[in-house]
Amino acid sequence: MKGQIQVLKTTIIGGVVFLVPVIIIAAIIGKAFEIMKTVAHPLSALVPIDTVGKIAIVNLIAILLIVLVCFLAGHAARTRRPPGSFAPSNPNFCPISRFMASSRE
Repeated sequence: MKGQIQVLKTTIIGGVVFLVPVIIIAAIIGKAFEIMKTVAHPLSALVPIDTVGKIAIVNLIAILLIVLVCFLAGHAARTRRPPGSFAPSNPNFCPISRFMASSRE
């Protein structure tokens, strides 16, 4: 009986650990989709049709914008930067870093 309770607890904990990130990601994507729909709405006025295969042009443009932002973020993450260009020890990193560097001297 104790083994069955342990299996049940492990299964529930595993399900929660799996589902919580999925729900968070779904919420973020849903919010991004709503934001991109507001951006895409003026752009959809430039297209002479309203739907493609029962999907609104606004939704298609919003999805394409999300994919474009994801692509650009991935490209920026993979781009090589000069060594130390974004290191906190670089005094040109941000104004707070400059202040901290000058206060140490």
